[in-house]
Amino acid sequence: MPNLNLLAITTAIAIGTLTRYLLLQDDYRNYPSFPNGHLIHLTVGFVAAALGSVAIPALLNEDYVAVTFLTLAIHQFREVRKMENSSLMNLEDTELIPRGAPYVDGLAKSFEARNYVVLLTSLVTSSVILFVPTFFSVRVGLGAIAGLLFQYFVAHITKDKCVGDVADVFTAAIHFQDSNLYVDNIYLTNVGLPLHQEHILNDGIGIIIEPHNLAAAVTLMNYGSRQAIIHEVARILGVRQYYESRRDSFSHRIGMYILVVENDPKALVQVIEQVPLLESLRRKKILDFKEEQ
Repeated sequence: MPNLNLLAITTAIAIGTLTRYLLLQDDYRNYPSFPNGHLIHLTVGFVAAALGSVAIPALLNEDYVAVTFLTLAIHQFREVRKMENSSLMNLEDTELIPRGAPYVDGLAKSFEARNYVVLLTSLVTSSVILFVPTFFSVRVGLGAIAGLLFQYFVAHITKDKCVGDVADVFTAAIHFQDSNLYVDNIYLTNVGLPLHQEHILNDGIGIIIEPHNLAAAVTLMNYGSRQAIIHEVARILGVRQYYESRRDSFSHRIGMYILVVENDPKALVQVIEQVPLLESLRRKKILDFKEEQ
């Protein structure tokens, strides 16, 4: 007869490590994107899964010293956050358009939080296996299902909102009034040289970002939000020398023009819609009530 504690621990470690792998899957904007970064985070995820899986068996065996390792794990996860923050900030000087401090901070927090998700997933998995009174094979199946469902639930409720969730993004006409550049009716900047004006009119794409409500408008007012948008556009489509953005103080709409390497207006709109809202810049929904009054 297999040892129940060993069965619970090994299953929980496997589910926890799988959870970290699933959370690490890249989309077009995620970091890390190279094998060495994946190896680092998968290894830390394995350690987090191991710590979460042994907590309940240790308590049942009255081995309270083993549970204190959870405090060490929390310290290590914070170190992961500091490491990612430091690493990304060191890369800022090499970026054509930097991410900006709020974006870097959000990425670092995400990697710390994902290790907590792994630890809790392993804890849930081992708990179900140990406490559900049924056959061993059924316990393992129920524990794995419970762990994966828990991971899905936490990942769903912690999923970042994107610009497209709080604002409408669409292309708009670029035009000049004398040397003043406008996107739709939003003034952007002064371009004096006729050659530059012609270049912008021929190759530039005008974009309007229209917030759904006042809370979204306040969030997108922050320079860090627009910095993240331009960074992601540069990263995916490539940006030439010229770009500019400005907010209309009356309608709260944001107008921008961008000269991208991949001149595809539909792709540009899609990229901007999927740029994550920075956690440190999001405003409370209570601001929405001002619009209703």
